[in-house]
Amino acid sequence: MNKQQEPRLRFKGFTGEWEDKKLGDLILYLKGFAFKTENYKDSGIRIIRGLDLSAHSIKNNTDSVFIAISEYTKYQDWEIQENDVIVTTVGSKPHLIDSAVGRAIFVDKEKIGLLNQNLLILRNIEKETNSFIYANLLTQKFYKYIESIQRGNANQSNITVNDLLDFSLFCPPHKEQTTIGNFFRRLDSQIAESRAVLEKSRQLKKAMLAKMFPANGEKIPKIRFKGFEGEWREWKLGAFGKATSGTSLESEFCEDGNYKVINIGSYSEKSTYTDQGIRTHKNDKTEKRILNKNDLTMILNDKTSSGRIIGRVLLIDQNDTYVYNQRTQRIEIDQEHFIPLFLYHLLNAENMRQKIIYSAQGNTQIYVNWSGIKNLEYLIPPTKAEQTAIGNFFRQLDETIALQSAEVEKLNQLKKGLLAAMLM
Repeated sequence: MNKQQEPRLRFKGFTGEWEDKKLGDLILYLKGFAFKTENYKDSGIRIIRGLDLSAHSIKNNTDSVFIAISEYTKYQDWEIQENDVIVTTVGSKPHLIDSAVGRAIFVDKEKIGLLNQNLLILRNIEKETNSFIYANLLTQKFYKYIESIQRGNANQSNITVNDLLDFSLFCPPHKEQTTIGNFFRRLDSQIAESRAVLEKSRQLKKAMLAKMFPANGEKIPKIRFKGFEGEWREWKLGAFGKATSGTSLESEFCEDGNYKVINIGSYSEKSTYTDQGIRTHKNDKTEKRILNKNDLTMILNDKTSSGRIIGRVLLIDQNDTYVYNQRTQRIEIDQEHFIPLFLYHLLNAENMRQKIIYSAQGNTQIYVNWSGIKNLEYLIPPTKAEQTAIGNFFRQLDETIALQSAEVEKLNQLKKGLLAAMLM
């Protein structure tokens, strides 16, 4: 066997050469139907659109669209079947995985719905090896191929069916294809289970954030730890501590600096710190911007018009490690009255962060000024003990989410490595 045609990892007992074939030689395909929006219904038979697909599966959208059940016979040829592989022919650039053109989804359920335009169904001529075909569409080789054939502009890309079918892949004998495909389906199931556990924890956190802080117009939360009572008290944002605005530090950036720089790119939608690798030294300009443990920093700008980042805060976890750049506000917490960990969760709660978003100005890049938001009012528990209890609860929940997220990432990396080792 030609060593270039032999995978680095192979199940025991399999021998023989792998054949170089075109995707079009192995599958039958079906283009989606161009359903008319005026025929959409609120219930019936679901239409699967490109926006209904995640990077991994078909989403259970609340905004799903349907056609009437009475119309089924007219469109039954476009019904998605179990073990189908769905591929998007229109989407974003390949690196934006969740919405990317050319991403593949394996259907492991019956009665999913009907296929809309800009999607393809691929069915292996030998159906039991569909999962092997699917595994090949998850490889870096396939992603690079999609990048080479995609066309379009900055906002939307597309691929042609003919180009897609021209994708080259190596195929072992039928039995080995089945074994490999089934192996990756089992691994995918394990990943999906881990991802579901993670999502359940995230939804729990979201629900608890909504219930453990008072709703609008109320001063007592729906859920409260035993032993705590009394109405929560209104405090202005500016009363949480001494606030200092950041200043431009770009001229001080350097590769070998020993201080991490917090700027707009350091804030994530999960309200966690993202290390961009930007560093600086301590000098006359940066010294005044060195952060202390238990400081909060708030981002006052957002590169998105939807406000996914603006107003989020970071809780500084150690002394003498970070400096903050322009458009970040430092808050040195008044720890006589407030627990920093509690304020971190309070200000990052989505319903609380709406206060900041409603105060924002601008279009393509929205912003707020500290002078315009420092008088925003927030409800705070009457005792530091209750603040501590709430802060610790969410910290433990965050730690659980972090562990579950790490497990999902570990499995994804395992899958990536095995795809590279077992397929060519």
